[in-house]
Amino acid sequence: MIFLDEKHAVEEYCKIVPATINVKTIAHNLSMQCRFNGACANFYSVAEHSVILAILFKEESIALQRLALFHDAHEAYTGDIVRPVKQRIGELEIAHLQNDLDKVIFAKMGITATTFNKKVVKERDDFLLQVECYYLFTAFQSTDILNYPMISYAIEKTGTLMADLNPRDAERRFLETYDKLFDKSL
Repeated sequence: MIFLDEKHAVEEYCKIVPATINVKTIAHNLSMQCRFNGACANFYSVAEHSVILAILFKEESIALQRLALFHDAHEAYTGDIVRPVKQRIGELEIAHLQNDLDKVIFAKMGITATTFNKKVVKERDDFLLQVECYYLFTAFQSTDILNYPMISYAIEKTGTLMADLNPRDAERRFLETYDKLFDKSL
């Protein structure tokens, strides 16, 4: 069973169609999920992470910013599956499910996700992961992570953005970013 929101569920992921996708549901569900399976010192939601990633593309195309904001939107329906678990149970199967969901979500949101753009967003997402580890886990603060120019840049750009937002504020920030990037009112 995949729960779409507090009122709706579907038996199988293949039954999620554009009509069942709603930006408010995505924002809410992502704001309620703590990154790193909750193992970090402070609550840090997938929604806040997605907004920060979009901000890291601020000086680049609107297409990249939109894709960055919605790069983990499938997790609104699958949950945030941590990388070690993905590796253990089969990354290909999970990637297939997430890609299927991404297609539906991107179609609904009008996001064009070229292979190149997905690669660029994935690379920046991996850098942001390192920044998040630096800020959220003291074990990383003694490493040489700051010697990598792109990571230093990302820390500099995001240092004041990681605000330990509570779920309600993370949801609001996600929706505000959506409004700005898609020039729509909710």
